[in-house]
Amino acid sequence: MEEFLRLQIAWARRRQEALVAEWRATGVLPAEPPDLNTVLRPRLDEVGRELLAAAFLTAGEEPPALSDPWARLAGIAGLAPAELRALKAARGALRRTGTATLAGLRRVGVLRVGTTGDYAPFSSDAGGVLRGLDIELARELAGALGLQPVFVPTSWPGLMADLRAHRFDLALSGITVTAERAREAAFSIAYLQDGKTAIARRADAPRFGSLAAIDQTGVRVIVNPGGTNERFVREHLRRAEILLHPDNRTIFAALAEGAADVMFTDGIEVRLQSRRDPRLGGSLAEPLTRAGKAVLLPRDAEWRGAVDAWLEPLVASGAVAERLERALAEAAGEKRL
Repeated sequence: MEEFLRLQIAWARRRQEALVAEWRATGVLPAEPPDLNTVLRPRLDEVGRELLAAAFLTAGEEPPALSDPWARLAGIAGLAPAELRALKAARGALRRTGTATLAGLRRVGVLRVGTTGDYAPFSSDAGGVLRGLDIELARELAGALGLQPVFVPTSWPGLMADLRAHRFDLALSGITVTAERAREAAFSIAYLQDGKTAIARRADAPRFGSLAAIDQTGVRVIVNPGGTNERFVREHLRRAEILLHPDNRTIFAALAEGAADVMFTDGIEVRLQSRRDPRLGGSLAEPLTRAGKAVLLPRDAEWRGAVDAWLEPLVASGAVAERLERALAEAAGEKRL
């Protein structure tokens, strides 16, 4: 932070000196300046808040209201490219050492939410518009805390690395609580319970009514890499062929079209995909595992407590379960009366 502020002060002094030199050389004085107390100081305070918020956002993902101050700085006459690079480097160091604390978030005024955008009905990106249960929850949480939500793209293979790099303050994307993730992160209370089950082409589903029936030579199991689906198949399958499919947005179409025989995923996703595509259907009577969906957080007791305090009434009242059904219907393209 010290280096970041030092560079800003040096820039401001340089600009002031350049303006004074220009006025002396031309003999043309500026117009009557705005009042210091009623106009300039409030505006300087506003710009300071904008710059502080921009400093903590991930590069390339600032909304216009927060990236504009950087554009204005870059456009200052006489600004050397090396100085701009130095300030960006200082900002990057600031971001890498930052972490989410409730007091810090309130000072900045921004809540960075990591989300994959590929897991309906929790988080889906349709033409740049994020939708889903977890997107709705993130916006509501930010509003309850008086913060502006900013969504930061992440991925299942990179989720924990992005958390370690402080790219977001929390992640909401239908994230399953696992012991591996809990070793280096915190979780909120679970807002939903779910488990791994299987989905296949509806005509073939009777063939795959158990894990043993699926784990046979010649059976092709398709899986998206990097998350709990891949971990499940690696741990439980010994004979079936495992096919990695990198795009979670197209994996179910590939299954329906015959690129594989079965996929293991969460029960909620099986419900959704069976409603979206009549060619697909669940093949197991009961889930094979049970686990919670929760908010992924850095380790900070006060921050976790604030999230839990907001979330607990929504879970207890059944509001989250009700919103899930609405999100399922919307993601499936169904109209609800």
